[in-house]
Amino acid sequence: MSESANSYQVGGQHYKTMAVEPWEVMQAVLTHEEWVGFLKGNVIKYSMRQGRKVDANDDGEKAKHYLAKLAEVEDAAEIRDIFLNHWDMKIEQMVMADDD
Repeated sequence: MSESANSYQVGGQHYKTMAVEPWEVMQAVLTHEEWVGFLKGNVIKYSMRQGRKVDANDDGEKAKHYLAKLAEVEDAAEIRDIFLNHWDMKIEQMVMADDD
């Protein structure tokens, strides 16, 4: 079994040093649908931003971190497989179209 998304942080320790992490608060106050939408949006954002922002070398790892949390929330390992197997290709196609 892999470690929980809550057990680590990508890009520092600034959230891990807080008594309560921001995404724990968000999960408590957002509806399930809003929370899942937030997680999906961050997977998309960090996937598309990977390699495009100066000093943001860990965007791919951040996308995977949000994806891991999404898979935990939805209790669906197939979500991870779908994103990991198909997402890179789709993002690449969107980025290539954006560059034209």
